[in-house]
Amino acid sequence: MIYAQVTINRDGTVTAHQLTKASSHKALNRKEMTLINRAQPLPPPPKEVGGETIAFTLPVSFSLKR
Repeated sequence: MIYAQVTINRDGTVTAHQLTKASSHKALNRKEMTLINRAQPLPPPPKEVGGETIAFTLPVSFSLKR
């Protein structure tokens, strides 16, 4: 399991993200970094969630087939 710290603004645009727990497979770490960029914009946070930016930890799981 890979964990990424993601920060988004009010319209769902990712303003920052970094791995907080990386995989031992460097290719999967690179794939996760591109995954977040391709998924933009993320859904905007609900109005009940305050702040100009919202940070959260996102778990990412990959399945390897051989």
